[in-house]
Amino acid sequence: MEKASMAMSGSIPSTLSLAVSKIAGLSTNSFKITPTTGAGTSGAGQQIRVLLPTAGFIHLPSTKLYFSVTTTVNGTRLPKFTSSLIQRVQVLCGGVTISAGNPVHGIVESIKNIVRDEEKCLASEHPEMVLGLDYLGQIFDYGATGAQGTGAPESYSTGGANGAGIFSVDLGDFFQSLHPNYIDLALMAQIEVVLTVAENSVLSSVAGTFDNGAAANSFSRDGAGAATFNIVNPVCIANMVSFLDSSYPMALRQRILDQGYVQYHFNEHITFQQSFNGNSRFNLAAASLNKLHTVFTLAGSLTQGGAVPIAGSACAVGSSAPSACSYPWNGAATLTTGVAGAATIGVAGGVQRYQGKFQQFKLPATAPAQSVANNNDGSAFDYSAGAATPVELQYRINSTQVPNMFMSPQQVCEVTKYSNGLKEFKGIKSYIEFLYNKFVMSYRFNLVTNDYDTPTISGLDSRNANSMIEVVSNGANTDLTNFNSLIVADITKLVRVGDGRQLETIA
Repeated sequence: MEKASMAMSGSIPSTLSLAVSKIAGLSTNSFKITPTTGAGTSGAGQQIRVLLPTAGFIHLPSTKLYFSVTTTVNGTRLPKFTSSLIQRVQVLCGGVTISAGNPVHGIVESIKNIVRDEEKCLASEHPEMVLGLDYLGQIFDYGATGAQGTGAPESYSTGGANGAGIFSVDLGDFFQSLHPNYIDLALMAQIEVVLTVAENSVLSSVAGTFDNGAAANSFSRDGAGAATFNIVNPVCIANMVSFLDSSYPMALRQRILDQGYVQYHFNEHITFQQSFNGNSRFNLAAASLNKLHTVFTLAGSLTQGGAVPIAGSACAVGSSAPSACSYPWNGAATLTTGVAGAATIGVAGGVQRYQGKFQQFKLPATAPAQSVANNNDGSAFDYSAGAATPVELQYRINSTQVPNMFMSPQQVCEVTKYSNGLKEFKGIKSYIEFLYNKFVMSYRFNLVTNDYDTPTISGLDSRNANSMIEVVSNGANTDLTNFNSLIVADITKLVRVGDGRQLETIA
């Protein structure tokens, strides 16, 4: 009896539970929704507007926009992630804004990819910038010696099955994080999603007609900046469920009668951008500040140019000297000392990897310098020159140090992993890649939870204090003139739906 009472004194782990729930009379279906605006072709700065149905239960995370993309200018490449093609995602309900989105949606999604280690679909979300083979299996011509000799752009026809709607994109914070993630559309006024297409600066254009790595046409050197793109034939696919048994819909309506509303919550990301002179600051009043993320981008990163090499990957194929090699750590190509007749000092190998200029999040250090020459001989990746006076970083909230010490770059790496519940950055292959390409400084203010926990709102409540938040640097090696800071505040937002489709949002 003692053993039995001990077993029943606490909750049973899910791995031992025999409990089964049943919902009878459930049916599912998927619907194609044609946008009311932008159904044909939409270019930079234009809007795509989608109206959702007014009845039924919709599964928000799986509701996405599908489309094709066309581009102009030989050598043009699409950026990593289809989300980079979207500048802002807004969600309105009966004309009332639920989620305003942010003006740098694609950049925020790139940050989220780093800190969440999200698995992007290789087939439909364009998770890597392509160089030699596009998503339809077609081979790009690198240069004049190729069969075509055109250096064709990465562009996807919408004709037939070859490129018709091969890409997809999520519909922003509200759709991805709302809890619970099924909502009864009949309880609310009609929901409209407004997607603003990104600027052409998200594209990479090479310095010349071709992208064969030669001095005049290097894939990693700025082109003319004339490349453009269009999102073509977008459609929204909504996944819906309905209940023959009305028990659950009736329970929702009874909750509204008893409590006055049903409540949902989601995470929204608010951004603050400014030039970085060693200190960046902003005010924030939020019911629950969950995390802060900060990245540093080089001035001019929002202008179109060549792709940025991923440090630690490989050298450009066909290099004959170190000066023609974009990133020499793990080999690739056949390298020489750069002196005529000199012996070979490297062998072919490695995988070339790139990202867009706007996606380069870099440690704000004075040395090494950022230049074409330094990119190509590897010195742009060498941070050892400033080791004696390293960059240190810290958050401050109303002058309170968070954490209570300045963090070295390595400490930033560890605190960022803790703040995002990570043991490792699966998408970062080396420390130099973290410093040069994917430097993110995160700090957590809410409890660490997992997907199986009951949702808990536990972040910092700054509504009464209207908190002053700062990012502060220390160390003589900090670059105080060439960087911009982007600070992303992850907050919890409440949505209350009342009788008569009344809506209230609490941020």
